[in-house]
Amino acid sequence: MRNRIKPGVTLLVMGMAVAALALSSGPSTAQTSTVDGGSSSSAGNAGVIATYHGKKINLSEGWQGAQTCAQFSERDVRCYDSEAQFRADAGLPALAKGVSAKSAAATCGSGWTCLYEGYNSGGRKLQWSENGLYPLEGYDFRDKASSVRRGAGCAVELVDAVPGWWDDTMLLWTDYEDDLRDPVSSDENWDNITDEIELRSC
Repeated sequence: MRNRIKPGVTLLVMGMAVAALALSSGPSTAQTSTVDGGSSSSAGNAGVIATYHGKKINLSEGWQGAQTCAQFSERDVRCYDSEAQFRADAGLPALAKGVSAKSAAATCGSGWTCLYEGYNSGGRKLQWSENGLYPLEGYDFRDKASSVRRGAGCAVELVDAVPGWWDDTMLLWTDYEDDLRDPVSSDENWDNITDEIELRSC
């Protein structure tokens, strides 16, 4: 069974005596990472906080109309109305004339790993630029991924958490791109069952 983040323990000291020992309620949604990846969320059910149109939004409560959200670093998550806006902000090449946003999204951009809500890299897109383990509930993306692309790094592991049992996992390699209905590396259907994604270096 994958080790999960467990509730923190707070020791309350009053004067010279220990007055109470309390366990925080519920598992934390804060994320761990192999490098400086992770979450801009706080513990509890706060979700991941992103900037959208100059305002802070809680992604776990919905994307407020955004179509692309990108995590640049641990505390820097930004959302956009279009692929073109993201590419301009990230310093990626603009869409070539005649190339649709959907076709451009499928490339995912150099240095990024992307999950898509629709098949063939369609629908909302959620992406990261740093390795790490990312639970998807805080992004409003748990059990909602239908295609995936890793444009850089070594491997990406998808995790389907199974309470009380071993988690199901699927390991994919660099430049993998496919719908999750019938991934080439597995005889299982991974459509809309991913709970976590882990990005790894070689």
